[in-house]
Amino acid sequence: MPLGAWALREACREAAAWPDDVKVAVNLSPVQFRSRDLVHTVASALEQSGLPARRLDLEITEAVLLQNNEEVLGSCMACARWGAHLDG
Repeated sequence: MPLGAWALREACREAAAWPDDVKVAVNLSPVQFRSRDLVHTVASALEQSGLPARRLDLEITEAVLLQNNEEVLGSCMACARWGAHLDG
């Protein structure tokens, strides 16, 4: 399992035990955003941990946002539809 996927899964697992009003922020690398598996990785981490998507903040760098890439935009939109927050 790639390190970024493991870190996301562990962060969600830990945060699921926290009070419901506390969110967890996970910094995603540009490499993760270019991965075709990002949407599946986020969905899987949320499902396995039981963490509601509204409690997950995905942090991305400006460099990712500056990439005019349909895959990056699609990944952002898919994560936002579940209720995850995107911070840049």
